[in-house]
This record gives sequence, structure tokens and C-alpha cells, in this order.
Amino acid sequence: MRFTDPYCPSQRRRWLLRYPLAFATIVGLLLWLIAVGQAQSPRRVYLPLVIRSGPPVQLDLSSADPRLPANGVSTTTISVTVRDGFDQPRVGIPVRLTTTRGVFANQDTTLEQHSDATGTVSTILQSSLEVAPDTAFVTAHVEFEERVFSDQTQVQLLAPERVTITGLPIELPADVRRQSLLVVQVQDVSGAPIGSYPVVLSTVLGRFATGEKFAEVTTNATGRATLPFYATPDLGRAQVQAQAGQALGMVAMKLVLAQCNDFEDNDVPNQANEQPSAYCLGSFEDDEIIDPAKGEDDYYLIYLNPGQSVQVNLGAIPTGADYDLILYNNRLQIVKYSNQAGQMPEQLEYTHTATEREFYYLRVNMDRKSSTAENLYHLRVALNPLEPPGSVIQHNIDVNAVSADDPPLPPKE
Repeated sequence: MRFTDPYCPSQRRRWLLRYPLAFATIVGLLLWLIAVGQAQSPRRVYLPLVIRSGPPVQLDLSSADPRLPANGVSTTTISVTVRDGFDQPRVGIPVRLTTTRGVFANQDTTLEQHSDATGTVSTILQSSLEVAPDTAFVTAHVEFEERVFSDQTQVQLLAPERVTITGLPIELPADVRRQSLLVVQVQDVSGAPIGSYPVVLSTVLGRFATGEKFAEVTTNATGRATLPFYATPDLGRAQVQAQAGQALGMVAMKLVLAQCNDFEDNDVPNQANEQPSAYCLGSFEDDEIIDPAKGEDDYYLIYLNPGQSVQVNLGAIPTGADYDLILYNNRLQIVKYSNQAGQMPEQLEYTHTATEREFYYLRVNMDRKSSTAENLYHLRVALNPLEPPGSVIQHNIDVNAVSADDPPLPPKE
């Protein structure tokens, strides 16, 4: 058996040459042991631990609806959440809210509340009435540890940009009993309807349900409002204007000739038809068998209250004809008349001075008929003050008890 000592100089050289891989392995193992020993040495390196947090108070302010009609009644919910630097709710913190437009639930521009268990404060913002678009700036303020924290949000207040008005129908007979329906639509700049917004209407001819020439309505949730428009005894174009904020709309209603309440037979007093205030077209029966001495008549019944007056105009008398106007009281006594010669128009006025409501007979008398045209005429009856819009005259007197004979005519001028 041959013994080999690798640590012997002569033998070690031969061993290294003969086993190089084993030698490299031994050297690598020694280096690894040294490295492990150094890693387990008592020397240690410490790094600083840094913990970062936010400000002591954080505010999150928002509006449930960032757009609100500027109509003075619409509302949106305003909410503000109060948190600490670790995003946890702060409870019982006083929060002060302010607004530049509109009011809060306390009907003031400033409100103070304490945050609840979730760190939240909620209220409503009621819009202001604006005639032009505007913005409400809502701010939340919190004072904490001698510091002031705040947040702000905006609510756009939408004012009318466009107003349209439509008449149904657009043409109306000039009789106080007749009416049309006006439809008003209010929209903002984007075309969206603005509800609960006041609209003021005015007219030169015609009138509204109040009996006046102006009225005010409020739009509904669809931005629409409707109201009746009543005729007056006038002919022409009634320019009806609607204004919402700074927006204007207009419609031209046309008052045209109505039909007089002269359905036949109305040739004697007890056949008289009730005639309200109107500008109307009347016609005689145009019977071929007319007594030349008596002519022909249309009788109308008019009621007057104490102090009320009536004005009657008769015109558009055809060529060659001669028509006259006579007003009788309920005892068939002449109280007023107009009977110019020829084709001249006629007019009379009378005021009822009695203390009770009474009726009068209005007689349109044909003194001479036309030989060249139909025997038509234009009659304007206008009470002052006018009857209530749309009213229907009610009988309260037995007119049939009156004589059926024609009363006397006044002397011809």
C-alpha cells in the first residue's frame, strides 16, 4: 500500500497537479465559512422608521346636484365629511357652512352644526331667485388646534334662457265669453326645462282670468305653465308677452269678428236674446215681406249693475240702408237712442243709476234696407266695467212677461 501525504512539499505539488478540482472545492468552502462568520458577527446596521400622516383635519364637501334652477324654491343636499390624518371620522367637530347664493335649511346664508358619528354634516341649500345665470359658492370651515381648515364646492344656478308661448287656438272671436289656452314653456341655456319659475304675462288687447291685462303663473316640473286668455270686444292682434327672468317670449293672438246673439226670431222685445260685451256680426232676417212703414228689428237683452255703463256702436251699414239704435229700460221706455240719417254709423252710451241690477232692451231698427247688399251690420256692445271673463249671463227676470208689441220709435233726426 502506497501512502501519499499531500502536505509534503514534493508530494503536495504532485497532488495539486493530480487533483485540481478537489483543491478548488476546499478553497471555496473555506471562503464561504469566512463569509458566514462575518455575517454572524455582533455588528448590526439600524435604519430609521418614518411614519407619515395627513393633516389633523380633512374636509370633503360636496353637493348632491351641482346644477339647480334659480327659482327660489329648488333644493339640493350639501354634505361635508370631517376626517383625521388617518382618514378616520372626527365626531362632534363644529362645522360652519356659508353660501354666496341661496339659503340653508335655517333660511340663512350661514349654518353651524357638529359632525355626527360618521363625521358628517348634512343640510339643504335652497336656490335663490335669479334672473340671469349665477353660481352659489358653498364653503365649509373647521377651526381645530388654532388652525382653520376649509373646503369649497360650487352649485350652478340655472336661469331662463328661452321662453316660448303658444295660443290654442290663436284666433279668438271678440266676445267676453270666449277663451283660448296659452301654453308657456321655460328652458335654460341647454334646453332643459326650468320648473317652479315665475312667469309674468301682459297683453294690450284681451285679458286674463283676473280681468286684468297682466297675469303671473309658475311653471310646473316640466317647465310648462298654462292659463286661459279671454277675448274683449275689440278687433285686432293681441301681442301677448311672457317674461321669465331676462328671457322674453311673444305670441300674436287675433281677435276677430264674433257672431252676434241674434238668432231668429228676435223681432219683438220678448224674443230678445242676451247679448254680452262683444264685437260681432249681426244680420236682419231679410224677409221679403217687410212692412215698409215698420221696417225690421233685432232685439238684444243687456243686464246692467248699479253704476255700470254700456257703450254701443253700430257700423258697417250697407250702401243704401239706414239703421238706428234705441235703448229701452225694462218698462220699454226710451232712455237713449242714435238715429242719424242714411248710412252714418250710430253710437250711444248709458249709465245705470238704479240701486239694483236691471235689464235693458237694445233695438237695432232697420229704417231702410239696402237694395244692393245683404242687410248685415257690425255691433259693438261694451259694458264698463266688463263682465267677469268667461261669465255667462243668467236670467233672473221673466222677460216673457213683457209685451210682444214693438215700443214706439224716437223721432227721426
